[in-house]
Amino acid sequence: MNVVIFLLCVLSVNQSQAEVLSGIAKNTHGNVVYTEKHTVEMDESGLSKFIRVEYSKPDGAQFATMTSDFSKDLNVPNTTFEDKRFNIRATMRIVDGMVEFVETRNDKQILKKTIPREEAMVAGQGFDNFIKLNTSKLLKGPIEFKFGVLDKKGFYSLTGYRRPAKSPDEVEYGIRASSWLLRLFAQELRVIYDSEKMRLKLFAGRSNLVDDSGRSQDVVISYEWDERP
Repeated sequence: MNVVIFLLCVLSVNQSQAEVLSGIAKNTHGNVVYTEKHTVEMDESGLSKFIRVEYSKPDGAQFATMTSDFSKDLNVPNTTFEDKRFNIRATMRIVDGMVEFVETRNDKQILKKTIPREEAMVAGQGFDNFIKLNTSKLLKGPIEFKFGVLDKKGFYSLTGYRRPAKSPDEVEYGIRASSWLLRLFAQELRVIYDSEKMRLKLFAGRSNLVDDSGRSQDVVISYEWDERP
């Protein structure tokens, strides 16, 4: 019986282990504007199952959190984002084949919107799974998809493609608006992975967080992985 209990404890510990991804976000002036701490649970194939992100000021004060649950959808996770700066809570979830957006401010619901779930949809932190699931296709050419933006409560047509990497140890992708009209207002996004394990190293482009004044901001985020449980 003691052996059985021991094995159950070992399995429980292994299943609860998660990797930690830390990011430092700098603005266009090179100043640190916030940090990210991602606690990531992955399946055996390296796809995300659950992610919790803590956003903090450079002085360490936490101001926002986000959770992403991929149990229902690998590309469009059930997501909850909370920002204490503006007392906002935004959620996105799959409900009966629809993508449902809900936003509350000061504990009062101010918006609810549903959009039919389509095959080529990706949202939030599901983008990492999307890249990994489509690595072979991206080698052959660009892929068009619809990306969900939580604060905009909608999906936008984007094109993803491989970019020439600066190092053989890296794989780089670019993302831009599919419509040339939208490109006048949205710059290219860049993401870099290490080529061995396909783990995120860098993001450059429009942040999913607004600044303290509520304005959009462009950032470069450098990431480091800590594999300890």
